[in-house]
Amino acid sequence: MQRDDQAGGSVRPSPAPGVVIRPLESAEEADLARLISQVMIEFGIGGCDGAVEDSELLAMFQTYSAERHAFFVATRNGQVVAGAGIAPLAVPHGERVCELRKMYALPAARGLGVGTLLLEHCLGFARTEGFEWCYLQTSSVMKQARRLYLKTGFQPIPAPAEFLCNSACDSWYSLRLSPRR
Repeated sequence: MQRDDQAGGSVRPSPAPGVVIRPLESAEEADLARLISQVMIEFGIGGCDGAVEDSELLAMFQTYSAERHAFFVATRNGQVVAGAGIAPLAVPHGERVCELRKMYALPAARGLGVGTLLLEHCLGFARTEGFEWCYLQTSSVMKQARRLYLKTGFQPIPAPAEFLCNSACDSWYSLRLSPRR
């Protein structure tokens, strides 16, 4: 099942059986931090988007409770198996640009459509909040995620945005969410 809207709304059938996309709950922070760290270690990338050393992991619920921020989890059979967030960039014109942040999935959730559902949910939230562009940075070793981003319409960009660069990230993407006003 998948939630129909970002605030919780109704639930509709999901192409990934047993999967529910919903906002992060405060009691899940520690589990989510372990999930993110586990995936980072699996891929041998300590720190792409600052995830492993990121103090934000200890305050995810608080961080993503801020205005125009959201963090969603995908649960399968009641267990958190993936997560991703949207946040505005703290830069000039940041009111128009958001970043897809900390999108990670456990191996058991990959290849089931969970990432697609989670990404669509995050982008739906971003559009609802009026963002015009979505930016993300990742690592080239995360091949499955990079394929998902391309399939969703993200375009590779040749270098990181000058205001946002993590040394462990070597792949950058952007997606236009809405037409120019």
